[in-house]
Amino acid sequence: MSTKEDQREAYYWLKARGLCTMCRCAKAEPGKTKCAACRVKYNAWQITRRERLKAKGLCDRCGREIPEPGRAICQKCSAVAAESMRRRRAMKETEVRT
Repeated sequence: MSTKEDQREAYYWLKARGLCTMCRCAKAEPGKTKCAACRVKYNAWQITRRERLKAKGLCDRCGREIPEPGRAICQKCSAVAAESMRRRRAMKETEVRT
């Protein structure tokens, strides 16, 4: 699997079968895409990644831009997160009404 399309297809194939999308062997935890062991490894990796980016003064999410003083993420990532939150809230409101 060399292309992103192949990787995406494999991800959804594993997810549909309840297998861990990281190690591809173990059963994923209920409602999750990774097994318990891989979740621990992934969380530890995320923590060290964020610490490394923070030490360099870069955005926690993209790792490319410099965030404004007192902020952890850059303006671009902040705008994307805000739009995503707006969409989620709108979806929840429509679910509640129906």
